[in-house]
Amino acid sequence: MKLVALKGFSWAHAGVRIEEFSKDQVIETEDEDLIKVATQEKWAKQAGKSESKGKEEKPETPPVNPDPEL
Repeated sequence: MKLVALKGFSWAHAGVRIEEFSKDQVIETEDEDLIKVATQEKWAKQAGKSESKGKEEKPETPPVNPDPEL
């Protein structure tokens, strides 16, 4: 999975090997713990996804006129 760092942070893979990531760095990893913690803590986001959670912009629909004669 590809992540994008939202801020600089360090991660200890398997609690042993420390790796530092910088803001906007693309991170390619299969480390499920890193993916889970980094996204939950908002240190990183999945590449290609916006930061807003599940908020999809919908086109604005014009208001419906209740009086058909207007």
